[in-house]
Amino acid sequence: MQKIAKIVVDDYPYFSNAFFSYAVAKELEQTIAFGSLVQVPFGLSNNLRLGLVIDFTQQETPQIKEVRALLSPATPLTEASLSYLMHISYSFFYPLSLLLKMAGIFPPKKSIRIHYAWTEAFLNEIRADEKLSILANYIAKHPHGFYEDLLQKKCTGKKAVLISRKFVRVKI
Repeated sequence: MQKIAKIVVDDYPYFSNAFFSYAVAKELEQTIAFGSLVQVPFGLSNNLRLGLVIDFTQQETPQIKEVRALLSPATPLTEASLSYLMHISYSFFYPLSLLLKMAGIFPPKKSIRIHYAWTEAFLNEIRADEKLSILANYIAKHPHGFYEDLLQKKCTGKKAVLISRKFVRVKI
């Protein structure tokens, strides 16, 4: 039998108040509890999102996504306050994840911009490639790097993905 956590995912925009099931890793079983903030893979792209544990079950499941990280073992959320927030959610047709954010359970998001920098070897490689001459000119004008949003404006589609994998990502 495996421990399964029922989780409310942050920024789930639909009113259905869906709870998602995630397997709990053996090393987290002793520390994870009701009200824990966790990081979980969500959706088809498995982007990591913030989640809140609201219930547990024990069951045999084939393959199920697993909780990636325990961010906070406890929050000020109690079962009574969760019940109250769920009542408000159903009464006013407002998503539970947004109520949890308003209640301060989900922390506000920090704006993290990813800065791309490059090595001299990469710059030489870009200059040698004639297909990327527009990007090479852009890189030459920005010797200290650039932010991710500028990369998305300059390159679209598969070319941007291939180029972004070659850069060094630095979170600021």
